[in-house]
This record gives sequence, structure tokens and C-alpha cells, in this order.
Amino acid sequence: MSSKSIVERVPPSNLRSSSNDTLLKPVTLLNAQAQQILSKMTIPKVLVLYTGGTIGMKVLRNAYEPVPNFLLSALRDMNIMHDIKFAETMTEIDPEKSFLYLPLVNEEWIAYFIKEYYPLLDSTNMTFDNYIRIALDIKARRKF
Repeated sequence: MSSKSIVERVPPSNLRSSSNDTLLKPVTLLNAQAQQILSKMTIPKVLVLYTGGTIGMKVLRNAYEPVPNFLLSALRDMNIMHDIKFAETMTEIDPEKSFLYLPLVNEEWIAYFIKEYYPLLDSTNMTFDNYIRIALDIKARRKF
């Protein structure tokens, strides 16, 4: 497993505040390397926008808390969610292991890329600004 994370995180610098101080920053969803990898792949691809919430929470101090990169780590360790053997065959196309590969039946796979937002938020803490940001990100990559 590569020591580099495939989750693209937005650093806290150059952020602007929303009407209720939720930090936002316009971002490019995929870096140039990930975009180049996509152009070479012939298997179906999915962009996963992870904003936070229960699916990526970890038990800390007797409570569930959102933890950066935890979702990616958990999915990477589940053979039902990531085919490590197939990922090794993609080394030439995806040397940084930017994608996870969901195994399907009949030796088929779906490549998926996790775009993790920063900060991670539970839906109860999200505002309209957060939803607008998600919608704009989807619009920017709808032909992922």
C-alpha cells in the first residue's frame, strides 16, 4: 500500500468564511495527475464526494467523530470494497494508487476516487453554502 493518501484534502489556507463562518474554498476536484489517470482508464469510474458524516467516523473518546482519511483507510482494507490484486495491475496507469477498485462479478471493476472535503462535517452542521459547493463540484465533474 502506498504511503501517499488518495484523498484530496483542501488545506485550511486561503479559505473564505460563509455567512455563518463555515469555511469554504473553491477547489479543483481532481489534480492533474488524477485527470491524466482517468483519461487512460477504460473501466467505469465514480467520483465519491465525502463531506463527513457517520460513514467515515471513528470511535474516539467513547463517541463517533469524523476523522480525515479514515474512510479511505477503512475502504482500502475491505476486500469487498477494494481489490488489491487488481490495483497492482493498474500500477502503470495509476502509480500513486489514486483510485480504489470495487470488484464486481465476471472480473469487472469500477474505479472510484474519494474527494474528501475539509473540514469534515456532519449533515446536521451543514449550511446552504456547503450544499452549493457540493452542487458546483458535481457540475464541474459530471462527466467524470
